[in-house]
Amino acid sequence: MVIGFIESIGDKTANIFISTYNIILFSTLSILNIFNPVNYTKTLKTTFVLQLYRTTIAIIPRFSIFSFFFGSVLVSVLIILASKYNLHLEIGSFVINFIINTFATVFSALFVLIKSNILYKKPSVYSNTTPYLLSSVLSTMTLSLYFTFLVLISSFIPLMFFIHIDLHSYKQLIFDSIELLDILTLFTKSILYGLIITIVPIYHKAKSSTLLHIILTTIISIFTIEVLSLILRLYIN
Repeated sequence: MVIGFIESIGDKTANIFISTYNIILFSTLSILNIFNPVNYTKTLKTTFVLQLYRTTIAIIPRFSIFSFFFGSVLVSVLIILASKYNLHLEIGSFVINFIINTFATVFSALFVLIKSNILYKKPSVYSNTTPYLLSSVLSTMTLSLYFTFLVLISSFIPLMFFIHIDLHSYKQLIFDSIELLDILTLFTKSILYGLIITIVPIYHKAKSSTLLHIILTTIISIFTIEVLSLILRLYIN
């Protein structure tokens, strides 16, 4: 019984290493494929434009509503908590850290994942992943910036009511709170999440994984990056 238990652990460990190696290899080849000029055929360009439209322009109205609502509610909660613990001077930092460093990229990436057709098409259409990778990265980056813009605007309303701040003071508060590292973090995460929401679903789709498994694996991958990013920021600061 003990030997069988040890063997089962060994098999599971080996399978994990093999799966990890395979997805890293697939990811590397997919990313390198982007820089191969031979791939940029007329068909690829058409696929890229259609996919970019589907994951950016076509979803702007619904994305705007969700961004404005969820962003405003969550920022309001942050402001209430900051006011409760007399942290008024840190409100700008809280808003920036929450919006730019965390929620903007995660929300945008998951929105692109749900609204794209990557989860539903057959693996055979992904023989060349380049247009899907490029469109996902650009969509996530664009929507993250747009989300940040919307929430920063909507945040002024609860701030005006809770701490009676004027527009000029609010702009100064935001500008003083934003650092270069925040901008770099947003762009870096946008690229990483754009790659994740494409590579992970395509890879697992080819392995005949269930839709639920693909979505959960993608979400876990994103939140793993979030945890690592938080640890890195704490180390840097």
